[in-house]
Amino acid sequence: MHQYDRVHPVEEYKRQFGLEVAVCRDTHRTMRRTREDFWERHGQRWTRARVVEVLQGRARDGQSLGSRHLGVPLGLAIRRRFGSWDRAMRRAGLDPRAHRLKHRLRSRWNRARIVEEVRRLHVPGERLTATHVKRAAPELHGAAIRILGNWSAALRAAGFDPAENREPTKWELARAEAWVRKAHAKGRSILASRVPSGLVGGVARKTGMAWVEFVESLGIPYTGQRKRLDWSDAVVVAEIRDRRRRGLALSNRAVRVDREALVQQACKRFGSWDAALRAAGVDPATVRLARRWTPESVLAAIRELHASGQPLDRRSVAARDSGLVQAAQNRFGDRWERAVEAAGFDPALAHTHRTR
Repeated sequence: MHQYDRVHPVEEYKRQFGLEVAVCRDTHRTMRRTREDFWERHGQRWTRARVVEVLQGRARDGQSLGSRHLGVPLGLAIRRRFGSWDRAMRRAGLDPRAHRLKHRLRSRWNRARIVEEVRRLHVPGERLTATHVKRAAPELHGAAIRILGNWSAALRAAGFDPAENREPTKWELARAEAWVRKAHAKGRSILASRVPSGLVGGVARKTGMAWVEFVESLGIPYTGQRKRLDWSDAVVVAEIRDRRRRGLALSNRAVRVDREALVQQACKRFGSWDAALRAAGVDPATVRLARRWTPESVLAAIRELHASGQPLDRRSVAARDSGLVQAAQNRFGDRWERAVEAAGFDPALAHTHRTR
């Protein structure tokens, strides 16, 4: 319609008029409001007023205002909203020079002062764990690591037993069982890749069982994939034929996404993935026939996924269709989120976890 007939007409249009995105101003404003509403709902939208409020609150509470102790989200917001830490401090009515002087006076640490501060911080009946001290007195914890080597050495120097001041084991067996039963009752995933960090390892150390065995010992069926121990040529061929019968992709790259062990066993037993395909009666040439992706078909596929209620983060989409992710990156500047944004959605949906 507009006489752009090259391979990438949208890119040509943007270059001609110096545009970052090929959308009208109203659409761009709508997309911006959508992004701001998303971060607002998640409590992660940093406005200039919120940055000032947090800095003033930390000053009232006596917390450190050093850039190293503010955390990544707040630090990024300061640079984005004010350009520098000094400007943000002055906007909050705080003197950056006075803070630096105070920080330098505090930073004169030695062994004797560390011992004194550890003893002052100790409360009878409570543990001086590294996690607690790092949160309550980060300067003390940092000085102990820098001067004495580790927190345990600081405890011993102050006359405390490090073994009595460690974090209790997070995943006691009873707690692990309770978590699995509760998650299963609520319909949440109990796959090994979805449970909290440390739970699988904690169960293995305490019971000697694999995660699948532990879950099933509680009378709960495990729905994830199991590690096969009966691999043979016939098993490899049978799994390839089963994937073809279910209409799943059979290219080497696609199978590796969700069945790495099958590809490894196929190469081990048949010499290559193509040889294993031939043994299963599949022509490798037909498997490698790639879909011809265009920018329009990529955007249509993304919209179709969204309409069907599927997540749009890169990892989830790649697990279902790695070719779509690769094509999107090839067509939209090597960035999956750009393709998601071009399809009319919030680019934050392209990430599983993201802070702002």
